[in-house]
Amino acid sequence: MTIIQMRKTVLLLLFALLCAVTFWSSSTHAEPSIVVSPITITTGDQVPANPTYAKAGDTATLTFTLSKAPSAMPTVQLEYKEAVVTSVGNNVYKAQYSFTGSEHAEGIIAIDIYVPSLPTVRTTTDSSAVFYDKTNPTGTITINNGAPSTNTTAVTLDIAGSDLYTPTVYSRSQHSHPFAGTAAEPILLASIDQSIWSIKALLAGAGPLPEAGSGVEKMRFSNDNVNWSDWEPFSTTKAWTLTDGDGTKTVYMKLKDKAGNEMTQPVNASILLQQPISITPVSITSSNAARGYAKVGDTATLTFSLSKPTSSALTASITGNDVAITTVSNNVYSASYTFTDSDYDGRVRFSIRVGSNPPEASTSSTTDDSNMIFDKTAPTATALTINSGAATTNTTDVTLTIDGKDTGYLASLSRQLASADNSLSATWGLLAYSEPLSSGLSQMRFSNDGVSWSDWEPYATTKAWTLSYDNGTKTVYMKLKDLVGNEMTTPYTATIDLQKPYRSSNSSSSYSPSETITINVENGVTASGSVVSTATINRTTDANGRRTDAVTFTLDQANKTVEELKSAGSDSARIVIPDPKDEVSEVNVTIPKTSTESLVKGNVGVEISTVNGRVDIPKSSLEGFTDDVYFRFVPIKTENDRKTVEDRVKKEQEVRLAVGNDNISIVGRPMTIETNLQNRPVTLVIPLGDTSSLTEQQLHNLGVFIEHSDGTKEFVRGEIVNYDASGKLGIQFTVTKFSTFTVVKTEGLNKIMHKAYINGYPDGTFGPEKNITRAEMAALLARVSDKTATKSSIAYTDVTSSHWAKEAIDQATKMGLMEGYNGSSFKPEQMITRAEMAAILSRISSNSAGSGDSFKDVNGHWAQSVVAQAKAAGYIDGYTDGTFRPEQTLTRAEAVTMMNKLLGRGPLSGAASKWSDVSSGSWAFEQIQEASIDHTSEKNATGGEQWVTTP
Repeated sequence: MTIIQMRKTVLLLLFALLCAVTFWSSSTHAEPSIVVSPITITTGDQVPANPTYAKAGDTATLTFTLSKAPSAMPTVQLEYKEAVVTSVGNNVYKAQYSFTGSEHAEGIIAIDIYVPSLPTVRTTTDSSAVFYDKTNPTGTITINNGAPSTNTTAVTLDIAGSDLYTPTVYSRSQHSHPFAGTAAEPILLASIDQSIWSIKALLAGAGPLPEAGSGVEKMRFSNDNVNWSDWEPFSTTKAWTLTDGDGTKTVYMKLKDKAGNEMTQPVNASILLQQPISITPVSITSSNAARGYAKVGDTATLTFSLSKPTSSALTASITGNDVAITTVSNNVYSASYTFTDSDYDGRVRFSIRVGSNPPEASTSSTTDDSNMIFDKTAPTATALTINSGAATTNTTDVTLTIDGKDTGYLASLSRQLASADNSLSATWGLLAYSEPLSSGLSQMRFSNDGVSWSDWEPYATTKAWTLSYDNGTKTVYMKLKDLVGNEMTTPYTATIDLQKPYRSSNSSSSYSPSETITINVENGVTASGSVVSTATINRTTDANGRRTDAVTFTLDQANKTVEELKSAGSDSARIVIPDPKDEVSEVNVTIPKTSTESLVKGNVGVEISTVNGRVDIPKSSLEGFTDDVYFRFVPIKTENDRKTVEDRVKKEQEVRLAVGNDNISIVGRPMTIETNLQNRPVTLVIPLGDTSSLTEQQLHNLGVFIEHSDGTKEFVRGEIVNYDASGKLGIQFTVTKFSTFTVVKTEGLNKIMHKAYINGYPDGTFGPEKNITRAEMAALLARVSDKTATKSSIAYTDVTSSHWAKEAIDQATKMGLMEGYNGSSFKPEQMITRAEMAAILSRISSNSAGSGDSFKDVNGHWAQSVVAQAKAAGYIDGYTDGTFRPEQTLTRAEAVTMMNKLLGRGPLSGAASKWSDVSSGSWAFEQIQEASIDHTSEKNATGGEQWVTTP
């Protein structure tokens, strides 16, 4: 070829190349590239996350969008497996792959999106990922740190769990290269994800290390490998209860990871359960109708159970007398004793023993707080006066004033002391004795002739009575009966001279001229409110000049009051009953049922205001009351009657407990208020009279002694408030039952008065490590809480009408402090756990402390929030290892410690040790002292209480 020809050929080739490049450039820029976005991946219907978890059988779904239609259907590989790709529409595609379990790789799965003419896309746009985990978790379990045996069914499980997988190693051959002295062999490369290939993994002895799977998430347990507990969050410890009965016990465990893989075969651990024989439950009952009391001829019955059968001898004694034991049913026994006149008043002691020398088990206390007082001594009357001791009367209608007592006696017993010559002896005399010896006054009845008697009625300190008609000296006879049924054999008497009473022509009891007075019903929101209605007083005067007011708040008056108050935006009415001359001896107020219903419907409460006392009745206390409401106000005006009350007050234990031995005196007038609106909270204000001689501190030291109509007595602190618009002062307090109220002045009321709310056992022990049953807790709550009942009573199927704690269980249920199971059972003998106690504390507390941090072993527990709340309020503490142990049963020591903190009581220091099994070095010593001793104390420097006196 010539040079010219070669040049032509080169020029033609360059021209062709230029044309090709031009064509390629124009075709390349004719259309833009396809964009793949957004891209997201998830498992099943879960929200995309980084990551979601998948196991064998789950489906991974990849969703992606193309900016325009591709020339061919995109293809996708998920973890190097072909996925099924479908078009959703609008260039949106979905690729799905269902894991079969045959996949080699685990962990974050690889994605490969192939779109024609585009590079492979391997990442999502939102960082979402799927973690594939086909490996079941593994774990181990031990019981009580591997102990070989235990004597209780309550154990602690220690758990270890892991969720690991071993990566799969892929390999492939590369080019063969000869090495010196060897034949050419292929070089093997390795990868665990087929993306990065290396020779390192194939070195001699090397292999992939296990990697973390999705992680252990849940666990559950079983005592028989059949019945399993619910799945719960994984934890390294678990409180567990073995099945009852001695023998080897096996606990089974299963774990589950976040992907849902579950252990196919449970792991287990065993421990030998050898429970000591125990005597529980134990209760004592009396044939007497008064629960917890007995008199001569009554029978005490012990009922007890053994935790397991025994061949050892069973023995029992009641009041020191050996008694026969009979079998009631399987492992349930009873023993009875009938009291005689040779038995001593007081607490009935008993003992139960299994075996002897030494016994395998023994007890002298009940497990349900039941106890019994033997009372063989009849009550005595100490006073009966007619019309406050007046010598004469001109009317047959009189008022009796009554006082009595019911005191048992401790026997004085001589005992021979050991001595060489038998010359030393001692007498066991009336030593200090804190337990009751009698059942207390209960009923009274009267007669005008000592033959025909009135019916028995509840004991009270006053009684309206009608003498026989004829003139002359009249004798009134009285008998008293105690709670257990002992009755005075010889009646107590009082006399008065009846002198021709004035009588009307219709033979009514006495002359009673009357007058009608219109009074105001005011808006009760302000001290001196506007008049919204009126009512009428019917004032009568008997032949002795004694004036009585009667007020009936009619339906018309109530309706008008509600209407006017509604217009004024008020919810309180005040019935004002004046007595400017202080001449009225008694005020009776009746609110008929129809009027009460009108007030409740109108959301109106009512206050009754007299010159001698105010009663404020909230609407909530009127709701559901099905009778007419009545109140009777009787001020104690005469100096003799005031002196009698004052002398009585100074002797009362409740007052001595509150003020110690400080001098006391009465302020203002004692006041008797009677009503049928019992067991419903009402606010009382008693006027203080002339307080000009009282200092601010003396006003602060006033209190109210209350003698209730049911025979109970109490001493309460009150709040000093304005009694009326004139600036006169009164003392305000809340009550739920009524009788006589006396304002008391003392120099010592700045001391703290606390009554015991829990008892020990007859053998002088407290049992700090004993557990508390649900029935016992209900009884304790009934003593310490005055929370308003907001719920209905429930007829629990396992709480009979004769159950010792039925009233307390009803009260705790209505206050909303305790709940039953499935709406039907209460399980009164089941032990309270620490978690359940935290729930009770949160229900009774008004503390609104935030939850804050809790304990490490309550996360995910049903009581997590209430435990955190109780901890934040300072009611509970955990253990030194940072745990709370919510399912551990509560001890008596723990219960009183938590309850004291809730009530703001204690700890009490300085008081003599009361219980033989609670030493001063015990962690709960001062808390138990606080809860179990009646005491007066003062605040000490540490914020606790320093004992002052025990009444």
